[in-house]
Amino acid sequence: MKQIYKHSLCVILAALFLLSQPLIGFTNSDHASQKNMLSDNNQHQTKECLSDCTTQEFNPEEPFTCGNTTGGEKLYYYGFIKGNKQEGQFEVHDIIMEDERFTNAQLAVIITQILGCNEEAAKYDKQPEYLDTASFPLWAKPYIAYIQDKQLMVGDAEHIFDANGFVTEKQLLAVVLRALEYDVEEGNIYKKASELGISLFNFIPENEGILTRGQAFEILWSAVSRPIMKNGEMLGIRSGHFK
Repeated sequence: MKQIYKHSLCVILAALFLLSQPLIGFTNSDHASQKNMLSDNNQHQTKECLSDCTTQEFNPEEPFTCGNTTGGEKLYYYGFIKGNKQEGQFEVHDIIMEDERFTNAQLAVIITQILGCNEEAAKYDKQPEYLDTASFPLWAKPYIAYIQDKQLMVGDAEHIFDANGFVTEKQLLAVVLRALEYDVEEGNIYKKASELGISLFNFIPENEGILTRGQAFEILWSAVSRPIMKNGEMLGIRSGHFK
């Protein structure tokens, strides 16, 4: 009996020792790979979910109700925005920097992505014609020049663009309405956006309603995913992002 007890105790101690050791050949990179795989699976499932709900979204009478995805995530999955993936980032929320403020220079780039003319804008060889052009980030200059010529972003009354300045809700709505091919009147921006059913945060006062990128993406998604262009088209179809 003592021998059996002693043998059992040895087996238990040996098992505990083995469980306490790291698995041979299973490194930190394997953990990262596994996490990345899980993230890819989640992204695939979300994209599949979005695809299933697309016909709902194309109907302006039906709300988008599939999952808890944000406007930014939907824009990312459908290719409207590209994000800026850094090493160690796995969540779309982080890749598209939803919590950060939205600058005018970033909007200039993203609006060309939204319209499906990003490659054309990137090669634009004109210089922006603003008094503060010298202060623009080099990467943003062709996009700012492009959207200036297209009259999508026009700067302020003093001919200042303020590339590093933060975008307000009212400013973004004006750009969105122009992208949808409506005439923009200073005192009618919120009213027109509301009539079209564009997502609003209604900051008070209007000119101080600085947006996060995530908030901006909610507005942009609501503008591209329904047939509310002036001619009745859907911007997401016009741009080639929706098939």
